[in-house]
Amino acid sequence: GPPSGLVKGGVGRRGGRRGGRRHSEAGGRGKAEVTGKRGNGAMAGVVMFDARKSTFAALSGLRKALQPLLAENPAEIAIVVVGNDKHRDHYAAEAGRLDVASRVRFIGPVADPLPYYAMADVFLLPTVYDPFPNAALEALACGLPVITTDACGAAELIEEGVNGWVVASGQATPLREAMRAATGLGDMQLHAMSSAARRAAEPWSLATLSTALLALYRSLIGKR
Repeated sequence: GPPSGLVKGGVGRRGGRRGGRRHSEAGGRGKAEVTGKRGNGAMAGVVMFDARKSTFAALSGLRKALQPLLAENPAEIAIVVVGNDKHRDHYAAEAGRLDVASRVRFIGPVADPLPYYAMADVFLLPTVYDPFPNAALEALACGLPVITTDACGAAELIEEGVNGWVVASGQATPLREAMRAATGLGDMQLHAMSSAARRAAEPWSLATLSTALLALYRSLIGKR
């Protein structure tokens, strides 16, 4: 069944990014693998990028934002790209040419994204267009601040600087500034934003979405 606290197409009642010891430990181990940090040293900030649909197209513009940011903080930020696309190898090679391959990890397709939400500090979805992606709702439910664009329907759930950031689609500079703000958060700020992210997702439970969908179907049938 679906993992506790995260249901495809909706948000469960329990769980969340910091909701279970097993997921917290797994997230910590995964973060150490991604960032290369071990022991009690400070972990690098991990940014999760979802590419399970068509968002790989955004990577071309994203690199303009990433390269200067990674150059400023070469050991402080790691980008984890989850999902697959026919151009994945091209973007992986481009990361190598830009000399940021050690900070950008292409995970590929995964059956369960929860461990990656658990290891991340922020969720990045710089989509060029998406009406309402489940991935953004999943990230919020897991307590991740979300950085997305004004071309994403989930932007309606984002309060600037409270549970994420909304930037102009296709613009590298505001995206870079949002990522700089996100990865520079202190523990208390990150905790506050994590709680706010979870609260933003809670109204979108599976029961709520199911009821709304059934009501829509009934209204459509009634018009026939």
